[in-house]
Amino acid sequence: MTAGLTLPHRVLFAVTSVVDLEHIAAHVDHLLQQGWLVDVMVCEGAPGTLFPHAAVHSIDLRQGHGPIAEARALQRTTALIRDLRPDVVVAATSAAAPLALTAARAARVRHRIYWIWSHDPLAGGGDGPRTRRMRRRAAESAASRAATVTLAASPALADDVATRAEQRPLVLGYGSVAGVDLDIFYPAEEMPAASPTDPIPGDQAAQPTALILGPLSSHRGLDLLTEVWPQVTARIPTARLLIAGEPDPRDPPGPVLDFLAGRPGVQLVGDDDTAAQLLRRAQVLLVTDPHGAPGADQVLEAAATGVPAVAWDQPANKDVISADSTGILCPPGDVGAYSEAVAQLLGDAELNRRMAVAARAFVAQRYDSTVVVELLAELLAGLVAAGAPEPPAAPAEINLSDGHRRRARR
Repeated sequence: MTAGLTLPHRVLFAVTSVVDLEHIAAHVDHLLQQGWLVDVMVCEGAPGTLFPHAAVHSIDLRQGHGPIAEARALQRTTALIRDLRPDVVVAATSAAAPLALTAARAARVRHRIYWIWSHDPLAGGGDGPRTRRMRRRAAESAASRAATVTLAASPALADDVATRAEQRPLVLGYGSVAGVDLDIFYPAEEMPAASPTDPIPGDQAAQPTALILGPLSSHRGLDLLTEVWPQVTARIPTARLLIAGEPDPRDPPGPVLDFLAGRPGVQLVGDDDTAAQLLRRAQVLLVTDPHGAPGADQVLEAAATGVPAVAWDQPANKDVISADSTGILCPPGDVGAYSEAVAQLLGDAELNRRMAVAARAFVAQRYDSTVVVELLAELLAGLVAAGAPEPPAAPAEINLSDGHRRRARR
Protein backbone atom coordinates (compact mmCIF):
# COMPACT_ATOMS: atom_id res chain seq x y z
CA MET A 1 0.00 0.00 0.00
CA THR A 2 1.26 3.47 -0.88
CA ALA A 3 2.24 5.44 2.21
CA GLY A 4 0.06 8.37 3.24
CA LEU A 5 -3.11 7.23 1.45
CA THR A 6 -6.28 6.21 3.25
CA LEU A 7 -8.10 3.61 1.20
CA PRO A 8 -10.32 2.59 -0.39
CA HIS A 9 -10.31 5.09 -3.23
CA ARG A 10 -11.70 4.52 -6.70
CA VAL A 11 -10.06 4.97 -10.09
CA LEU A 12 -11.69 4.63 -13.50
CA PHE A 13 -9.53 3.75 -16.52
CA ALA A 14 -10.97 4.62 -19.94
CA VAL A 15 -9.63 3.10 -23.17
CA THR A 16 -10.91 2.65 -26.70
CA SER A 17 -10.86 -1.08 -27.42
CA VAL A 18 -10.42 -4.47 -25.80
CA VAL A 19 -6.90 -4.57 -27.27
CA ASP A 20 -6.00 -1.55 -25.13
CA LEU A 21 -6.96 -3.45 -21.99
CA GLU A 22 -3.73 -5.43 -22.20
CA HIS A 23 -1.74 -2.20 -21.75
CA ILE A 24 -3.39 -1.41 -18.43
CA ALA A 25 -3.76 -4.95 -17.06
CA ALA A 26 -0.64 -4.78 -14.89
CA HIS A 27 -1.68 -1.38 -13.51
CA VAL A 28 -5.17 -2.63 -12.69
CA ASP A 29 -3.81 -5.69 -10.89
CA HIS A 30 -1.30 -3.61 -8.92
CA LEU A 31 -3.88 -1.05 -7.80
CA LEU A 32 -6.29 -3.80 -6.79
CA GLN A 33 -3.54 -5.37 -4.68
CA GLN A 34 -3.00 -2.00 -3.00
CA GLY A 35 -6.67 -1.79 -2.07
CA TRP A 36 -8.00 0.56 -4.73
CA LEU A 37 -11.46 0.07 -6.22
CA VAL A 38 -10.91 -0.13 -9.97
CA ASP A 39 -13.34 0.31 -12.85
CA VAL A 40 -12.55 0.11 -16.55
CA MET A 41 -14.51 1.72 -19.39
CA VAL A 42 -14.19 0.40 -22.95
CA CYS A 43 -15.54 2.37 -25.92
CA GLU A 44 -15.48 -0.35 -28.58
CA GLY A 45 -16.22 -4.05 -28.32
CA ALA A 46 -17.29 -6.40 -25.57
CA PRO A 47 -15.10 -6.01 -22.48
CA GLY A 48 -14.61 -9.73 -21.83
CA THR A 49 -13.21 -11.11 -18.57
CA LEU A 50 -9.61 -9.88 -18.51
CA PHE A 51 -10.16 -8.30 -15.08
CA PRO A 52 -12.04 -10.72 -12.82
CA HIS A 53 -11.78 -8.36 -9.82
CA ALA A 54 -12.47 -5.06 -11.59
CA ALA A 55 -15.78 -3.86 -12.99
CA VAL A 56 -15.64 -3.34 -16.77
CA HIS A 57 -18.19 -1.07 -18.46
CA SER A 58 -18.93 -0.64 -22.17
CA ILE A 59 -19.83 2.68 -23.80
CA ASP A 60 -20.10 1.57 -27.41
CA LEU A 61 -19.09 4.39 -29.78
CA ARG A 62 -19.83 2.22 -32.82
CA GLN A 63 -23.57 2.79 -32.52
CA GLY A 64 -23.32 5.84 -34.77
CA HIS A 65 -21.43 9.00 -35.63
CA GLY A 66 -22.28 12.65 -35.69
CA PRO A 67 -23.32 15.22 -33.08
CA ILE A 68 -26.40 13.35 -31.85
CA ALA A 69 -24.56 10.05 -31.35
CA GLU A 70 -21.67 11.84 -29.65
CA ALA A 71 -24.03 13.71 -27.34
CA ARG A 72 -25.72 10.47 -26.34
CA ALA A 73 -22.37 8.81 -25.68
CA LEU A 74 -21.37 11.77 -23.51
CA GLN A 75 -24.65 11.53 -21.58
CA ARG A 76 -24.15 7.79 -20.96
CA THR A 77 -20.56 8.29 -19.89
CA THR A 78 -21.39 11.18 -17.58
CA ALA A 79 -24.16 9.14 -15.97
CA LEU A 80 -21.79 6.20 -15.50
CA ILE A 81 -19.13 8.38 -13.87
CA ARG A 82 -21.65 10.07 -11.59
CA ASP A 83 -22.85 6.66 -10.51
CA LEU A 84 -19.32 5.33 -9.88
CA ARG A 85 -18.04 8.53 -8.23
CA PRO A 86 -14.33 7.84 -8.87
CA ASP A 87 -11.62 9.89 -7.20
CA VAL A 88 -9.52 9.75 -10.37
CA VAL A 89 -10.27 9.15 -14.05
CA VAL A 90 -7.32 7.99 -16.16
CA ALA A 91 -8.05 8.11 -19.89
CA ALA A 92 -5.88 7.08 -22.81
CA THR A 93 -6.25 6.73 -26.60
CA SER A 94 -7.71 9.37 -28.91
CA ALA A 95 -11.28 8.01 -28.88
CA ALA A 96 -11.70 7.35 -25.17
CA ALA A 97 -9.84 10.30 -23.63
CA PRO A 98 -11.95 13.25 -24.89
CA LEU A 99 -15.19 11.45 -24.04
CA ALA A 100 -14.18 10.19 -20.61
CA LEU A 101 -12.42 13.35 -19.46
CA THR A 102 -15.15 15.69 -20.69
CA ALA A 103 -17.72 13.54 -18.90
CA ALA A 104 -15.52 13.42 -15.79
CA ARG A 105 -15.32 17.21 -15.76
CA ALA A 106 -19.11 17.43 -16.09
CA ALA A 107 -19.42 14.94 -13.22
CA ARG A 108 -17.02 17.10 -11.16
CA VAL A 109 -14.32 14.46 -10.76
CA ARG A 110 -11.42 16.30 -9.16
CA HIS A 111 -8.53 14.43 -10.76
CA ARG A 112 -8.64 13.81 -14.50
CA ILE A 113 -5.54 12.33 -16.14
CA TYR A 114 -4.92 12.28 -19.87
CA TRP A 115 -2.31 9.58 -20.49
CA ILE A 116 -0.68 9.82 -23.93
CA TRP A 117 0.76 6.46 -24.90
CA SER A 118 2.14 6.86 -28.40
CA HIS A 119 3.46 9.23 -31.01
CA ASP A 120 1.23 10.48 -33.80
CA PRO A 121 1.67 7.71 -36.43
CA LEU A 122 1.56 10.35 -39.17
CA ALA A 123 4.06 12.71 -37.57
CA GLY A 124 7.12 10.85 -38.80
CA GLY A 125 6.67 11.74 -42.45
CA GLY A 126 3.79 9.43 -43.26
CA ASP A 127 1.35 10.32 -46.01
CA GLY A 128 -1.86 9.24 -44.27
CA PRO A 129 -5.10 11.11 -44.75
CA ARG A 130 -5.02 14.68 -43.56
CA THR A 131 -8.44 14.27 -41.96
CA ARG A 132 -7.11 11.46 -39.78
CA ARG A 133 -4.32 13.69 -38.50
CA MET A 134 -6.72 16.57 -37.85
CA ARG A 135 -9.12 14.26 -36.01
CA ARG A 136 -6.36 12.97 -33.75
CA ARG A 137 -5.08 16.46 -33.01
CA ALA A 138 -8.60 17.68 -32.23
CA ALA A 139 -9.13 14.74 -29.86
CA GLU A 140 -5.80 15.42 -28.18
CA SER A 141 -6.71 19.07 -27.71
CA ALA A 142 -10.13 18.26 -26.27
CA ALA A 143 -8.67 15.72 -23.86
CA SER A 144 -5.96 18.13 -22.72
CA ARG A 145 -8.49 20.87 -22.01
CA ALA A 146 -10.61 18.54 -19.89
CA ALA A 147 -7.66 17.04 -17.98
CA THR A 148 -6.08 18.29 -14.78
CA VAL A 149 -2.89 16.29 -15.44
CA THR A 150 -1.37 15.20 -18.75
CA LEU A 151 1.12 12.33 -18.82
CA ALA A 152 3.38 11.19 -21.64
CA ALA A 153 4.85 7.70 -21.84
CA SER A 154 8.36 8.90 -22.74
CA PRO A 155 10.52 12.05 -22.75
CA ALA A 156 10.52 12.15 -26.56
CA LEU A 157 6.74 11.90 -26.63
CA ALA A 158 6.46 14.73 -24.10
CA ASP A 159 8.70 16.88 -26.30
CA ASP A 160 6.52 16.06 -29.31
CA VAL A 161 3.32 17.01 -27.51
CA ALA A 162 4.91 20.19 -26.15
CA THR A 163 5.37 21.52 -29.69
CA ARG A 164 1.58 21.89 -30.03
CA ALA A 165 0.47 22.30 -26.41
CA GLU A 166 0.69 25.10 -23.88
CA GLN A 167 2.58 22.96 -21.38
CA ARG A 168 4.92 19.97 -21.58
CA PRO A 169 3.30 16.83 -20.13
CA LEU A 170 4.66 15.11 -17.07
CA VAL A 171 6.81 12.16 -18.15
CA LEU A 172 5.95 8.74 -16.76
CA GLY A 173 8.38 6.19 -18.16
CA TYR A 174 10.59 5.67 -21.17
CA GLY A 175 8.21 4.51 -23.88
CA SER A 176 6.40 1.55 -22.33
CA VAL A 177 3.01 1.87 -20.67
CA ALA A 178 3.33 -1.18 -18.43
CA GLY A 179 6.96 -2.27 -18.70
CA VAL A 180 8.15 -5.85 -19.10
CA ASP A 181 7.47 -8.81 -16.83
CA LEU A 182 11.04 -9.86 -16.22
CA ASP A 183 9.95 -13.13 -14.61
CA ILE A 184 8.67 -14.20 -18.03
CA PHE A 185 11.16 -12.64 -20.44
CA TYR A 186 14.25 -12.25 -18.24
CA PRO A 187 14.24 -14.91 -15.52
CA ALA A 188 16.86 -14.50 -12.81
CA GLU A 189 18.51 -17.79 -13.75
CA GLU A 190 19.10 -16.44 -17.28
CA MET A 191 20.69 -13.14 -16.27
CA PRO A 192 23.96 -12.71 -18.19
CA ALA A 193 27.01 -13.66 -16.16
CA ALA A 194 30.41 -12.04 -16.38
CA SER A 195 31.63 -14.42 -19.07
CA PRO A 196 30.79 -13.30 -22.63
CA THR A 197 30.66 -16.96 -23.66
CA ASP A 198 27.61 -17.75 -21.53
CA PRO A 199 24.67 -18.59 -23.80
CA ILE A 200 21.72 -16.31 -24.37
CA PRO A 201 18.33 -17.72 -25.41
CA GLY A 202 18.63 -16.91 -29.11
CA ASP A 203 21.94 -18.79 -29.33
CA GLN A 204 20.01 -22.03 -29.07
CA ALA A 205 18.27 -21.60 -32.44
CA ALA A 206 19.26 -24.23 -34.99
CA GLN A 207 19.68 -21.63 -37.74
CA PRO A 208 19.85 -17.83 -38.07
CA THR A 209 16.29 -16.73 -37.36
CA ALA A 210 14.39 -13.46 -37.74
CA LEU A 211 10.95 -12.97 -36.21
CA ILE A 212 7.85 -10.92 -36.99
CA LEU A 213 5.24 -10.72 -34.22
CA GLY A 214 1.58 -10.00 -35.02
CA PRO A 215 -1.02 -8.69 -35.27
CA LEU A 216 -0.66 -9.04 -39.04
CA SER A 217 -2.40 -6.20 -40.87
CA SER A 218 -1.98 -4.10 -43.99
CA HIS A 219 -0.67 -1.02 -42.18
CA ARG A 220 2.18 -2.95 -40.54
CA GLY A 221 4.43 -2.57 -43.59
CA LEU A 222 4.81 -6.30 -44.24
CA ASP A 223 5.20 -5.62 -47.98
CA LEU A 224 8.73 -4.54 -47.10
CA LEU A 225 9.65 -8.19 -46.57
CA THR A 226 9.01 -9.06 -50.22
CA GLU A 227 12.15 -7.04 -51.01
CA VAL A 228 14.13 -7.51 -47.81
CA TRP A 229 13.96 -11.25 -47.36
CA PRO A 230 15.30 -12.24 -50.81
CA GLN A 231 18.27 -9.92 -50.19
CA VAL A 232 18.88 -11.48 -46.77
CA THR A 233 18.74 -15.08 -48.02
CA ALA A 234 21.03 -14.19 -50.93
CA ARG A 235 23.70 -13.45 -48.31
CA ILE A 236 22.65 -16.04 -45.70
CA PRO A 237 21.00 -19.00 -47.49
CA THR A 238 20.24 -20.78 -44.20
CA ALA A 239 18.32 -17.81 -42.74
CA ARG A 240 14.82 -18.45 -41.45
CA LEU A 241 11.92 -16.00 -41.04
CA LEU A 242 9.16 -16.80 -38.54
CA ILE A 243 5.93 -14.83 -39.01
CA ALA A 244 3.80 -15.22 -35.89
CA GLY A 245 0.20 -14.20 -35.40
CA GLU A 246 -3.05 -14.33 -37.32
CA PRO A 247 -4.26 -11.89 -40.00
CA ASP A 248 -6.38 -9.07 -38.61
CA PRO A 249 -9.87 -9.67 -40.09
CA ARG A 250 -10.62 -5.92 -39.95
CA ASP A 251 -7.41 -4.99 -41.78
CA PRO A 252 -5.99 -8.08 -43.53
CA PRO A 253 -2.43 -7.87 -44.84
CA GLY A 254 -3.44 -8.88 -48.37
CA PRO A 255 -1.49 -11.22 -50.67
CA VAL A 256 1.88 -10.50 -49.04
CA LEU A 257 1.56 -13.49 -46.68
CA ASP A 258 0.87 -15.87 -49.57
CA PHE A 259 3.90 -14.51 -51.40
CA LEU A 260 6.16 -14.83 -48.38
CA ALA A 261 4.91 -18.32 -47.55
CA GLY A 262 6.41 -19.51 -50.82
CA ARG A 263 9.84 -18.02 -50.17
CA PRO A 264 12.74 -20.17 -48.89
CA GLY A 265 13.07 -20.23 -45.12
CA VAL A 266 9.74 -18.50 -44.37
CA GLN A 267 7.39 -20.13 -41.87
CA LEU A 268 3.93 -18.91 -40.86
CA VAL A 269 3.59 -20.12 -37.28
CA GLY A 270 0.21 -18.69 -36.24
CA ASP A 271 -0.31 -17.82 -32.60
CA ASP A 272 0.03 -21.19 -30.87
CA ASP A 273 3.29 -20.24 -29.12
CA THR A 274 3.70 -17.40 -26.65
CA ALA A 275 5.86 -14.40 -27.45
CA ALA A 276 8.45 -15.61 -24.95
CA GLN A 277 8.66 -19.01 -26.65
CA LEU A 278 8.98 -17.46 -30.10
CA LEU A 279 11.64 -14.99 -29.03
CA ARG A 280 13.77 -17.82 -27.69
CA ARG A 281 13.94 -19.17 -31.24
CA ALA A 282 15.15 -15.90 -32.81
CA GLN A 283 18.23 -13.70 -33.09
CA VAL A 284 16.52 -10.56 -34.42
CA LEU A 285 13.07 -8.98 -34.23
CA LEU A 286 11.86 -7.19 -37.37
CA VAL A 287 9.76 -4.05 -36.87
CA THR A 288 8.35 -3.15 -40.28
CA ASP A 289 5.69 -0.58 -39.43
CA PRO A 290 6.56 2.54 -41.49
CA HIS A 291 5.49 4.93 -38.72
CA GLY A 292 7.24 3.27 -35.82
CA ALA A 293 6.86 0.33 -33.49
CA PRO A 294 3.35 -1.18 -33.43
CA GLY A 295 3.89 -1.68 -29.73
CA ALA A 296 6.85 -0.78 -27.59
CA ASP A 297 6.21 -3.84 -25.46
CA GLN A 298 7.13 -6.22 -28.31
CA VAL A 299 10.48 -4.51 -28.82
CA LEU A 300 11.20 -4.47 -25.09
CA GLU A 301 10.15 -8.08 -24.56
CA ALA A 302 12.51 -9.04 -27.36
CA ALA A 303 15.30 -6.98 -25.80
CA ALA A 304 14.72 -8.61 -22.42
CA THR A 305 15.07 -12.01 -24.07
CA GLY A 306 18.33 -10.98 -25.71
CA VAL A 307 16.92 -10.34 -29.19
CA PRO A 308 17.92 -7.01 -30.80
CA ALA A 309 15.54 -5.29 -33.22
CA VAL A 310 15.76 -3.77 -36.68
CA ALA A 311 13.36 -0.88 -37.24
CA TRP A 312 12.94 2.44 -39.00
CA ASP A 313 14.46 5.57 -37.49
CA GLN A 314 11.16 6.97 -36.20
CA PRO A 315 10.29 8.63 -32.86
CA ALA A 316 8.31 5.66 -31.54
CA ASN A 317 11.23 3.33 -32.19
CA LYS A 318 13.81 5.71 -30.73
CA ASP A 319 11.93 5.57 -27.43
CA VAL A 320 12.63 1.86 -26.97
CA ILE A 321 15.69 1.10 -29.14
CA SER A 322 19.11 2.49 -28.33
CA ALA A 323 20.58 2.82 -31.82
CA ASP A 324 23.55 0.55 -32.55
CA SER A 325 23.45 -0.70 -28.96
CA THR A 326 20.19 -2.62 -28.50
CA GLY A 327 19.17 -2.65 -32.16
CA ILE A 328 19.64 -0.97 -35.53
CA LEU A 329 17.54 1.98 -36.74
CA CYS A 330 17.45 2.43 -40.52
CA PRO A 331 16.63 5.53 -42.59
CA PRO A 332 12.87 5.40 -43.31
CA GLY A 333 12.15 3.69 -46.62
CA ASP A 334 15.75 2.57 -47.25
CA VAL A 335 15.17 -1.09 -48.10
CA GLY A 336 18.86 -1.69 -48.75
CA ALA A 337 19.86 -0.42 -45.32
CA TYR A 338 17.14 -2.50 -43.66
CA SER A 339 18.23 -5.66 -45.50
CA GLU A 340 21.86 -5.00 -44.57
CA ALA A 341 20.96 -4.56 -40.90
CA VAL A 342 19.03 -7.84 -40.79
CA ALA A 343 21.84 -9.70 -42.54
CA GLN A 344 24.40 -8.20 -40.15
CA LEU A 345 22.56 -9.33 -37.04
CA LEU A 346 21.91 -12.80 -38.45
CA GLY A 347 25.40 -13.29 -39.85
CA ASP A 348 27.66 -11.65 -37.27
CA ALA A 349 27.46 -13.67 -34.05
CA GLU A 350 29.75 -11.33 -32.12
CA LEU A 351 27.70 -8.24 -33.03
CA ASN A 352 24.46 -10.02 -32.18
CA ARG A 353 25.80 -11.15 -28.81
CA ARG A 354 27.03 -7.68 -27.93
CA MET A 355 23.65 -6.14 -28.73
CA ALA A 356 21.79 -8.96 -26.98
CA VAL A 357 23.63 -8.40 -23.70
CA ALA A 358 23.19 -4.61 -23.99
CA ALA A 359 19.49 -5.03 -24.74
CA ARG A 360 18.88 -7.21 -21.69
CA ALA A 361 20.69 -4.74 -19.42
CA PHE A 362 18.76 -1.83 -21.00
CA VAL A 363 15.41 -3.42 -20.17
CA ALA A 364 16.38 -4.53 -16.67
CA GLN A 365 17.45 -0.98 -15.80
CA ARG A 366 14.47 0.95 -17.16
CA TYR A 367 11.48 -1.26 -17.89
CA ASP A 368 10.86 -3.63 -14.98
CA SER A 369 7.05 -3.78 -14.85
CA THR A 370 7.02 -3.85 -11.04
CA VAL A 371 8.68 -0.43 -11.06
CA VAL A 372 6.57 1.04 -13.87
CA VAL A 373 3.22 0.16 -12.26
CA GLU A 374 4.34 1.53 -8.90
CA LEU A 375 5.12 4.91 -10.48
CA LEU A 376 1.52 5.37 -11.62
CA ALA A 377 0.22 4.13 -8.26
CA GLU A 378 2.38 6.69 -6.45
CA LEU A 379 1.16 9.47 -8.73
CA LEU A 380 -2.50 8.57 -8.15
CA ALA A 381 -1.95 8.34 -4.40
CA GLY A 382 -0.23 11.72 -4.40
CA LEU A 383 -3.09 13.36 -6.27
CA VAL A 384 -5.75 11.96 -3.96
CA ALA A 385 -3.75 12.75 -0.81
CA ALA A 386 -3.14 16.33 -1.97
CA GLY A 387 -6.85 16.84 -2.54
CA ALA A 388 -6.42 19.71 -5.01
CA PRO A 389 -7.05 19.17 -8.72
CA GLU A 390 -3.66 20.57 -9.68
CA PRO A 391 -0.81 18.06 -10.11
CA PRO A 392 1.51 17.74 -7.12
CA ALA A 393 5.04 19.06 -7.30
CA ALA A 394 7.01 16.55 -9.36
CA PRO A 395 10.18 16.38 -11.40
CA ALA A 396 9.93 16.99 -15.12
CA GLU A 397 10.79 13.34 -15.62
CA ILE A 398 10.43 10.30 -13.39
CA ASN A 399 13.63 8.27 -13.41
CA LEU A 400 12.98 4.55 -13.49
CA SER A 401 16.62 3.68 -12.93
CA ASP A 402 16.90 5.05 -9.39
CA GLY A 403 18.46 2.30 -7.33
CA HIS A 404 15.89 2.52 -4.52
CA ARG A 405 13.06 1.96 -7.01
CA ARG A 406 14.49 -1.04 -8.75
CA ARG A 407 13.22 -4.45 -7.75
CA ALA A 408 15.75 -6.64 -5.97
CA ARG A 409 16.57 -9.53 -8.26
CA ARG A 410 16.55 -13.03 -6.93
